[in-house]
Amino acid sequence: MKILLLGGYAFVGRALIDAAHARGHTVTAFNRGNHEAPPGVEQLTGDRGDPVFPAGRRWDAAIDTSGYAPHQVRAAAEGLRERIDRYVFTSSISVYPFPIQPGTDESAPTASFHDGLRRRGRARHGKLRRAQGRLRSAARGASAGPPV
Repeated sequence: MKILLLGGYAFVGRALIDAAHARGHTVTAFNRGNHEAPPGVEQLTGDRGDPVFPAGRRWDAAIDTSGYAPHQVRAAAEGLRERIDRYVFTSSISVYPFPIQPGTDESAPTASFHDGLRRRGRARHGKLRRAQGRLRSAARGASAGPPV
């Protein structure tokens, strides 16, 4: 499987790369290029706000670990629309109401913030992540599904 990782080599990026390599998959990473790519990873350097992907390239799946704002997720999903079979977006725990209860999983209700709220930190981050989640299927033909 050919995987495109949208994001860096920290957070969950390195674990995803290691898991993909252990299964014999190839990994290409699209990020700012601030750090050297791990062995066996092709580096594509670009801007999340206006991503440009090489012409003629195709991947089986894109895993997005770095979309912070909805416009970044939308730009990636639209740019990859005809180039991927599956778009996997990872969110954060910030979408759930605080305090987060033991046993909370992705089926739990998400926190609600009124539209006029312009707070920094956790509330703003959670609101952005929920908006991104609504965009995750924006890539026509891509589908959500079990982990790759």
